[in-house]
Amino acid sequence: MELKELEKRVRLFLKGEYATDKIYDQLYRIAVLDSQTGDLAKFVYHDPKYNPEARIVGTFEDEVSISGEAVCHLIALMMSRGIDLSDALEAGIKKLEEKDGYKKKGEVIEIDNITTLKGYRTASGIVEGIAIVILFASEKKLEKLLTNLKLKDEKKILVTESLSAHSVSVGFLRAINLVGIVTNQGGSTSHGAIIAREMGIPCVSGTEVSETEKATKIIHSGDKIIVNGNAGEVVLIKREVILRKR
Repeated sequence: MELKELEKRVRLFLKGEYATDKIYDQLYRIAVLDSQTGDLAKFVYHDPKYNPEARIVGTFEDEVSISGEAVCHLIALMMSRGIDLSDALEAGIKKLEEKDGYKKKGEVIEIDNITTLKGYRTASGIVEGIAIVILFASEKKLEKLLTNLKLKDEKKILVTESLSAHSVSVGFLRAINLVGIVTNQGGSTSHGAIIAREMGIPCVSGTEVSETEKATKIIHSGDKIIVNGNAGEVVLIKREVILRKR
């Protein structure tokens, strides 16, 4: 379906009981869109390919339907704000190309037994801490890992594939004394980077070079690392031999 046809059909939808540009209608659409986006995130988080331990949520047909409704409400919200769909898509794609679209490969540098991983500078600051490595983070998995590693008051740096909107709360991360985030995937608009900026802690994203060369493969739980969000670098400064369980 072309954009003009899509806009036409949404306008027909808006001629019904929702035909208003009043603020309560906009707030309603924001609430619905937020709810549907959360539902979509559940499908991703519960995908057996990425999270084998999670239970299945809904069907593919449900995911298609929720996606369509979310798009319609977003377009309706844009129309009520006087935003042209074509202009928005052009500006959005340009922004993504600048940030995440042209994905550069991460880089791994070895000098004098010091390993440095390079990625995106997604949240500023420099911090040193103990790495906690988990491919797909959740509060339950992190609690179990921290118990096994006997880490309590130490400054911790989460090293993970990526973070989803429903995997870990900011409150939980603050409670475990998290001081930095490193991810294999993502850029400045990724959820991990957004959480890091909200918490005021450094973050380096997009460190993956290949399946075998990425943060979650090179760094082990218990390693001492430095996250330099200003330079987009993660430095492995010491490998702890006593902490082997990942």
